[in-house]
Amino acid sequence: TMELRNRFKFIMMLSAVLCMPFLASCSDDDDEDDGGGSTSGEATMTIPSSIVDGVQVSNVSGGNNLNMTYNTDGTINTATLGNMTFQFVYEGSTTAKAPQKVEAFATNGRDLLKIILTDGDDYSTYEATGFKFDSNTGFLLSFTENTKESYGSDEWEKVTSKYTFSYNSDGTLKSTYCEGKYSDSDGENDNIKATKNFTYSDGNLTKAEVKDGGYGMSMSFEYKDHSLVNKFNKLIPPIAAGLSTGESYITYIFAMTGYLGNGSKLLPTKFVERNWGPAEDGDPAYDEYDTYTVSYTFDDKQHIKSIVCFDGTDDCYYLFDYLIYE
Repeated sequence: TMELRNRFKFIMMLSAVLCMPFLASCSDDDDEDDGGGSTSGEATMTIPSSIVDGVQVSNVSGGNNLNMTYNTDGTINTATLGNMTFQFVYEGSTTAKAPQKVEAFATNGRDLLKIILTDGDDYSTYEATGFKFDSNTGFLLSFTENTKESYGSDEWEKVTSKYTFSYNSDGTLKSTYCEGKYSDSDGENDNIKATKNFTYSDGNLTKAEVKDGGYGMSMSFEYKDHSLVNKFNKLIPPIAAGLSTGESYITYIFAMTGYLGNGSKLLPTKFVERNWGPAEDGDPAYDEYDTYTVSYTFDDKQHIKSIVCFDGTDDCYYLFDYLIYE
């Protein structure tokens, strides 16, 4: 079975980046909506309104590292996730690395033309284009990914996927819609259309769920410590993974840097992952649960310094560094 075909078939269920899986929800939302915000958007990428006091993530270590570099106007220059480096290409700009310093918090932005994979072996080629951002919030509205994996001279797979995002009136992500097409050198073709919604209560993400052909995955979050206020409005890795779409590395990068909306008001203290599927090819049906407790440390300014997710046997940790927009 070809690798990209598996990724595409289970685009909502698989994981390659984090200790916990990528997922997106297909559940009901109990927050009032303002219509999803702008539907057209523009290509201009600015600093998103989710950034509080100019505090932006620059590095998250643990598992597969996320390392960001930024241009002097605050836009993303490069994003390295594990062994993959993505270059952000703007109109009228070069691909030269920018200094890790932002000269002004306010920015007029620049038009994001494409994101290309410059290093990494997950794809033979990767390009993301057609970016649209909300002109008021700076949140991502839509983009298209094109990936190709080649196996020798005459065997290949291609996936084209368009992602669309809408938001609740409080700036949290309401839904994602994915429409895509898979093709390969054997003549096989598949199509996918899926809408994913997210459930919140009192401004906190409480559940994300996805189902596909008898398979499913959900992630439920609990907030038991009301002193754990999300002061700087960050999407921590488990939640960023929950908001990301399938195996789109780019959506995870955008989530971690504030372009997929506001974070929960509180930081979760526990989450439960559930995975289920039918009997198939001689394997029995399964319904499995993993429960993680989440603990935090903070620096003297109350920035998140570290996160540990513990399932009773193993832990997954994250260490944070930040860039402060001046």
